[in-house]
Amino acid sequence: MLLADEVYEKIIFDNAEHVSLASLGREIAARTITVNSVSKTHAMTGWRIGYAALPGDLAKEVTRIQSVGTSAPSAISQRAALAAFNGDQSHVAAMASAYGERRRYVLERLARIPLLSTVPPAGTFYCFVDVSAALEQSVNGRVLNDASALTEAFRALAGISVVSGAGFGATRHIRISFAVAMDALEEASTVWNGSSGTICGVEKDEDH
Repeated sequence: MLLADEVYEKIIFDNAEHVSLASLGREIAARTITVNSVSKTHAMTGWRIGYAALPGDLAKEVTRIQSVGTSAPSAISQRAALAAFNGDQSHVAAMASAYGERRRYVLERLARIPLLSTVPPAGTFYCFVDVSAALEQSVNGRVLNDASALTEAFRALAGISVVSGAGFGATRHIRISFAVAMDALEEASTVWNGSSGTICGVEKDEDH
């Protein structure tokens, strides 16, 4: 069986095209569970609506388990989801375009810092940043030995919140969200001093 998480199907960049796994043929469709939600495409995170498409016999068993495992979403949330699906979809393209501008801004700022590197995301609204070159440095007497220590330094020294990659199995990476407003990204970028190659006062130095 294949599990396809397609929650970011509409948030894609650089002329990328989303292809649903189950659309590739009957054989693969019969082995695929596709999961999605209204959280990303329609910015309805708090409504707690997810859905899945899967082969009929398996759907019956999954429904049987789900019915006793979780409570049903509220009627209001279900109506809101229907409105999102059936209503004007122009907001989806507008939102993806806004994310694209913020993505460009973040990637430009990251490119100015030799301590950081990232692969431009083709979808989603996060950058997963390799911070290996910034580690093993000392800030205020504390050695930044992993991404979690670096995220704490961001918060303590600059008031910026980024997420450690430790929860994703990548202890030398951080995750930066560009789902926030542009003015927040601009404010945060004042700490990413590209001209001197520093982050919160940490810089690459051959002496340490």
